[in-house]
Amino acid sequence: MFKTGILQSAFWHLFTMTAHSPVGLEPEKYKVKRVTEAVGTFANNDLEHIDESGADHEQFAFGLKKSLFNFMHGVCLDDPLQNWFEAKVPVRRSRPTSSKSPAGRRSRRA
Repeated sequence: MFKTGILQSAFWHLFTMTAHSPVGLEPEKYKVKRVTEAVGTFANNDLEHIDESGADHEQFAFGLKKSLFNFMHGVCLDDPLQNWFEAKVPVRRSRPTSSKSPAGRRSRRA
């Protein structure tokens, strides 16, 4: 998506549970549990929680940062996705030619 120009900017971050989001309002529905019911003094934008599904969100942090770095520097855009992550990642199922720019034609960037 970076190479074809579908994404032209990005910022990655790990999941954060906020007080007024659907996850914060109904954590049990999303299989997460708030660690404490304490309310902060400002925006409550990062509530400590436990992901009861067992998901390890942290395993993707380095690969997401690496992909953004590569995009910003225009390097390694042809590398397989698996090279960017230390954890096992599914193999891409779409053909490389199936990604097109939003206008429906191949991007000139590359």
